[in-house]
Amino acid sequence: INSFAGMAFDEGFNLWAIATIEKGGLGWNSTELGICSTSSAISITTLILTIYPTLSRCIEIEWTFTLLTFISSISMLTYPLIAIYNNNDPLYVWIIVVTGLSFCKAPASMAFSSVAVILNRSTSKTKRGKVNGFSMFIGSIGKCIAPLISAPLFAWSIDKVDFPFLTFLIFGSLMLFSSIFACFYYIYKFKIDLTFSKKKNYQSKYIELA
Repeated sequence: INSFAGMAFDEGFNLWAIATIEKGGLGWNSTELGICSTSSAISITTLILTIYPTLSRCIEIEWTFTLLTFISSISMLTYPLIAIYNNNDPLYVWIIVVTGLSFCKAPASMAFSSVAVILNRSTSKTKRGKVNGFSMFIGSIGKCIAPLISAPLFAWSIDKVDFPFLTFLIFGSLMLFSSIFACFYYIYKFKIDLTFSKKKNYQSKYIELA
């Protein structure tokens, strides 16, 4: 889901950035879009290198994934609202766009790294290659399908609604669903592990008494 939503967001962002201001876009040309992508890539790399190692040490990797996915999904949902400020100072708009893009993509990239760690911990050493390969295969399918859906959906929304919020809403909602599902799953898993631990301690005490 995250690979699909992330790729769809990238496709939707490029189309949204070059869309006219009247249609709710930024009205940028290809040069401005390239500069924005480069600027955001620098900030995204900096965030990943500085925040992720500390965050993964402070909380469990499962909750790291959930938190990062949630932040990315909220950023995706609200990102098109930047177009409201597009009539202000261009520098001000640029700062908002690059900052917003960083908060969309950096958490998504860090969440993807968390998934790799979770997968490696969830299986034995002899099966890690197969599990990681299958995971990359599923993710690649999502990335292939995403542009085929995102671009037509964006074109339809910008033509019918005059504000291309629909694309970001749908794919941001997917990532939000992913984070909420993960949250409930890990809470359920924690309860099961806690119950199993109590039973194990009870059995150990029973054996000692016997």
